This record gives sequence, structure tokens and C-alpha cells, in this order.
Amino acid sequence: MGLSIISGWFPVLFLVLGILALVALLVDRGRSWWLRRVPIAVLAAAAVTAVAVWFTDGVWHPFADDLPPTAVVWIGLTLVALALAVVRRGRAWVRVLAFVGVLVVGLAGAVQVNRSFGDYPTLAALLGEPLADQVDASDVLGTGTSAVSQSGDAPLTSVWTAPSGLADKGRVTTSPIPGTVSGFQAQDAWIYLPPAYAATPRPLLPVLILLAGQPGTPRNWFDGPNLAGTMDAYAAAHQGIAPVVVVADWLGEDANANPLCVDSAAGGNDFTYLSKDVPDWIRANLQVDPRPDRWAVGGLSAGATCALQLATNAPDEFPTFLFFSGQLEPTLSDRADTVNTLFNGDEDAFRKINPADIMKTRTFPNTAGMFAAGASDTEYGPSTKTMSEAAKAAGMQVQYQTVPGAHDFITWGECLAASMDWLGTRLDITG
Repeated sequence: MGLSIISGWFPVLFLVLGILALVALLVDRGRSWWLRRVPIAVLAAAAVTAVAVWFTDGVWHPFADDLPPTAVVWIGLTLVALALAVVRRGRAWVRVLAFVGVLVVGLAGAVQVNRSFGDYPTLAALLGEPLADQVDASDVLGTGTSAVSQSGDAPLTSVWTAPSGLADKGRVTTSPIPGTVSGFQAQDAWIYLPPAYAATPRPLLPVLILLAGQPGTPRNWFDGPNLAGTMDAYAAAHQGIAPVVVVADWLGEDANANPLCVDSAAGGNDFTYLSKDVPDWIRANLQVDPRPDRWAVGGLSAGATCALQLATNAPDEFPTFLFFSGQLEPTLSDRADTVNTLFNGDEDAFRKINPADIMKTRTFPNTAGMFAAGASDTEYGPSTKTMSEAAKAAGMQVQYQTVPGAHDFITWGECLAASMDWLGTRLDITG
């Protein structure tokens, strides 16, 4: 189950099989095959692909971003394969094999698209198998053990010493976080608890709330970006101490929806859920440092945009944030669609929650943010840089960096790892 499906022999094998299947679908001796059926199949597939892309990107808008080139290419190739199978003539077994070839091309495409994003790095991730250190929530939730807190601004590593025999890995669990105040219906949150959380007495640890992209689920942070591995590595260098990480769901029960982290009639009370219900639940169910200046919020892609919305609209609750490959503003497909769908056409209402507009009129001397993106991300790399400059102009303490990679989950894992020393200092884990 730990087999990598984004590196090594697996994606290469499926690429070769997909190409061979497509070549086999093209093979035929008949003159009419090459002069009539193949051109008709290719043209039909191209037309359907163009319509599908136009409808998805221009009408349906299930994602804030357009379909990536890799997905468009493999959609087209799969439709070419399907069209070739449909127009093929011959015995029944030949036609059955042709449709098997279509399946192979489709699977090859799915593997290559997944490879480009790094969404599901292993078979275990693809099949939704439990993580290696996953435990039942009843084993870890609750606040009934003794704890060591910091005195003033002393680093946490200076007031707590790890006991002998402390585990070298943290634990992962899941739990619903009800929308008690907001009424928002969310998927279960995924939670990482560092080794120090299992100690008695435990230190009162800082909190990091993370948000996935759209479409996405909280588990995304644990698969491609390897959140648990990054936190375990940080904890290993700091006496078992790392932030308690709560990956909260901001999309709701439909992972393809996009409520944009605002309170609206169309999307639900998303902002209230994230700024009120989630923090209240954490403080009531996890034994952590309750002070907001020991908390941070962060996200990747559209989740990064959401994190900046929280930092600018609720700066007292979220004075520290991580912004990885985010957008210039919260968006469905464009400004007009966003304003009409979620703000009833009220442009002023949108500006009141839009970080870029807020940072033009307010200053945030007590807020600090880490902005990071992949060096090869030609769209969201520049937008991340632009937002970092806007945040700095608004008085925030800003860090900006690039890491190798593009707009994918592996890159966001690198962004998180590269941010940990800064975040640990900001949250007073270290001096």
C-alpha cells in the first residue's frame, strides 16, 4: 500500500501502456480506416474536448482555475481512443479489446494527471487507507491531564523537557467539528498531535489551523504534502515539540463547492465557522495554549486565500498566517461571477472582505505572514509575491520565499517544511 504512484516505475509503466494502447487502437490495414474513420474519430474527439473544456472553464466553473494542460491533453487522448473504438469494425472480440484499450488510455491519463499534482502519492492515499500513526479520536481528545505552560515570552523549549522514552512520531486522528454557531456543515477535520502531546505533563502547545485547496479535503495535507512527516521532523529537533495541527474543512460537504470563506446565503456561514466554531472546538477538546498569539492559520492555493481572509478580517484571532500559492483575491471564476453569486451583486460587500482591498485601508502591525510558492509556478508564484508586497505595505511582518516546484502538493509540502523554523520562532516554540 506504500507503493509510490507518482514516481519510480509505476507512472512510467502506465504511460507506456497508455501509448501502446493508443497505437494499437490506430492499427488497421483498411484504406477507409485511414482516410475516413481515423480523421472522423480524431475530429470528433477534438470537438468534444473543446466543448467540454469550454463548458467546464467558461460555464460550469467547478474550480477557480482552468483545467490544467495535462488534464486537457489526456481528456483529449482518452476521447480519441473512445472514438476509435466506436468506429472500429470487426469481430466482437476485436471490438471488446478496443474498449479495453480505451480503459487503459483513461487509466494512463489519470495516473499522469495525478503525477503532475502529487495529490495521491501512494496506493494507500488513493484508496483512503488509514495513515500509519492514525488513532481513534477517543484516544486523544480531551483536556484532563497536567500541563506545563510558558512564563511570559520564554520559548516553550526552555520551560519543558522531554521525558525519556518519548515517541519519535506524532499521532493523527479525525473528528467532526460541528458548526455550533454558524450552522455550517463541514467534513471531518484531520488532526496531527506531536510526540510531546502524549507526555505527562505535556506542554501547552501552539496551534496551526490549515486549509486545503479547492477542490479538496482535509486529508490532502497528509497525503501529497506529507504534513505528519514534516511535523515529526520538526519535533525531532525540538524535544518532541511541534504545533498541534488541525486541518479544518472550509468547503463543506461538497468538496467541489467553494463558499469562499465568507458568510453568505449561497455558501453558508463559512467565515463564522472558521473564525468561531473551529477555534472554540479546539480550545474545548484539545489541551493547547489558548492564546491567539500562539496560533496560526495557513493554507494552500484557494486555502491560502482563505487563510489571508481570516488574517485580515479577524486579525485578533489570527495574527499569524501561512500563504502558499494563493490568489490575488477570493474568486469563483472572475470578479463578476463572485460578486453576483455570493454577494448578491454588491461590489462594496465584496471589497469589505477582500484582503487586497482591506490592506489598502488598514494597517496590521501585530500580524505576521509567511508567503511561499513554487519557483516554477507561473500563475500563483507572481500572485503570491504581489500579495506579500501588499501585506508588507499594510504594516505586516512579512517573509517571502520560493521553493523548487510548481502548483502541486509536493511543492506545498516543501513550502511548509521551509516555513517551520520561522513559524516555530513566531509561536514561541524557540527563541
